[in-house]
Amino acid sequence: MWAVDATGANRAYVHHEQGWGEGPFAVTVHGDRDVWADTEDVHDRWVVRPGSQRFDSSLQELAERGWPTSFLAARLETTPHTLAAIRGRQRRRWALALDRAIQRLATLLLSSEPADHGIAEHRSRRTRTAALRRRAALAQPMSTALREEPGRVP
Repeated sequence: MWAVDATGANRAYVHHEQGWGEGPFAVTVHGDRDVWADTEDVHDRWVVRPGSQRFDSSLQELAERGWPTSFLAARLETTPHTLAAIRGRQRRRWALALDRAIQRLATLLLSSEPADHGIAEHRSRRTRTAALRRRAALAQPMSTALREEPGRVP
């Protein structure tokens, strides 16, 4: 298996002859940056550690604190649609660079207030309200009305 960064200058190759899960496997790293360590870090944060915070959760937390998606998208150089899809868990694949950028931005913004960055109070309030509704909807996969009457749409 090969892991290569966006520049192509840094890469790692994992060689194995055993079956999956029968490691440890030999890893060869080329370049200045250890992309295998990056790969393991992302895997540990999002898959291995129980209770680890996925970046969709980071986006949700930012929204709950009043940070509008349009503001975040501009800082991350992506679209609000992309962030909404990630936050809503509709997008399963993304770039490692976007993952890191979201984590860095979350670390920076969660220690400040939206008003400190020129975001109007009414925009923050609207964002918080929508985020809390979204959280409630994600926590409840099926409404009570649908369970009682499967053919009826509320």
